[in-house]
Amino acid sequence: MSDDNIDWHERNFLYIIALGDGERVVKELQSDKNLVYGNDIITYQDYLSRMYRKYLKGTELVTSLLAWECSDEGWDGLHNLCRTHDVVDVLTCLYQIYQGNIGKVMPIIEHNVIPAPEHRNIKTVGLYVYAYGGGGAERVVSLLIPRFTSIGYRVILITQIQNELNEYSLLNDVQRITLSNQMKDEPEKYFRQWQDIFSSYHLDALCLHLPYEGEVFFFTALLAKLCGLRVIGENHTSCINFVRQRGGLRGHDRMYRILDGLVVLSRMDELFWSVFGCRTRYIPNPCPALPSSNSCHSKKNGRTIIWIGRRNQKYKRICDTVLIMREVLKKIPDAKLLIVGDKVNDADDARFFSLLQREKIESHIEICGWQKDVGSFYSFADVMLFTSPGEGFPMVVAEAMQHALPIVMYDLPYLELVRSGRGVISVKQGDICGAAEALTKVLCDEDVRKRLSLEALENIREFEHWNIDELWKDMLENGGGQNMNQDTGLMPTLLRELCDWENN
Repeated sequence: MSDDNIDWHERNFLYIIALGDGERVVKELQSDKNLVYGNDIITYQDYLSRMYRKYLKGTELVTSLLAWECSDEGWDGLHNLCRTHDVVDVLTCLYQIYQGNIGKVMPIIEHNVIPAPEHRNIKTVGLYVYAYGGGGAERVVSLLIPRFTSIGYRVILITQIQNELNEYSLLNDVQRITLSNQMKDEPEKYFRQWQDIFSSYHLDALCLHLPYEGEVFFFTALLAKLCGLRVIGENHTSCINFVRQRGGLRGHDRMYRILDGLVVLSRMDELFWSVFGCRTRYIPNPCPALPSSNSCHSKKNGRTIIWIGRRNQKYKRICDTVLIMREVLKKIPDAKLLIVGDKVNDADDARFFSLLQREKIESHIEICGWQKDVGSFYSFADVMLFTSPGEGFPMVVAEAMQHALPIVMYDLPYLELVRSGRGVISVKQGDICGAAEALTKVLCDEDVRKRLSLEALENIREFEHWNIDELWKDMLENGGGQNMNQDTGLMPTLLRELCDWENN
């Protein structure tokens, strides 16, 4: 029915809004139509929640959970429930009663303080990432695994999907588990498979590399915590990108507080999440092993640009590369752009190739696809183009610096890798002409290119000297805490970035 055909004030009906953005629709109807929430309209999730409360109230566990909801027992009460009932039954029932509504669950849990982490001897660590190939977070996990094993941990890799043709290499002694159930489809089976993994592989700690995935992250972390594991999350994006592109905080300011520690990739993120009481610590991503030679000058021709990443428009601005190359070619007709990375979806790829055909520069842009080893591509390139509107700790930038590549990028002043400005030319976000002018300058001026190359190497060497192993060991065994020496000088930059919502 269209809006015009609905008599919103017909009291014989309760309208159930079953849309992804149902809460927004409900608010608009309350405002525009003067409707009463609960009497006239309700979201599908809250309606199901009412159903569970009404028809399952006779069961002992539901009665206990509803009594817990009305008490002030918070975390302690939930923990005690899991001692007298099966933890999977408790989590499944909790998920069903609240329909995954974290905003309603967290305030109840926080009626008393979740205990701070104490020292633990950790032997076996589970690392969870959705997939094991194709992206920066996956690349980081592939680099953390050998580091964890080198300092004595037994590592179990847990993923949601498996694709042998598009994955990073895995050490022979690392066991791999692929989950078979989705939480939204069958929550009880989803929780049960996790419980089986915890017990069968004797996990002491779980490190989640999906901490902006909302209810899946929250309930997985909550289950692990209630099962007695040390629970660490790593946020692979920046707070700026999180707020701008992922729909706001979405309750993560509360979700992260159940963690024993939250690893972030910049001092700005450490400052941001600590304000909300999260046990946050800045740990840079591990840098890949240095190439045998920093660059192969015999292969370079002073005309090759490289762009590496998933071919995504919203998060990577892939279509900007075509427009930037169009401007570069006006001054350097024989310039070439290598695009290394897999597609994300058909719509973005169609838009990209349509733009490429429209500008008639197909012969100047080579699509190289996803590559497990990108070292040879760096060796051919003279400069890297980086068009992301937001990042946490982009591994491709670190790798480019290790290969002594100058970098032309959209301005991301909070990134630790580029805060010094060495080896980088930054232009305003979305500045097509500015990026093209900077690329032209680097390609045409050998002195500029050499200076930026040396700066890039000097910059990345500072990150290579970080003792990543000890920082992670301390986080896993002692948990996160409040850093008393935070870089509060970043506050003006943080506020400016948060106020800039443009991503056209």
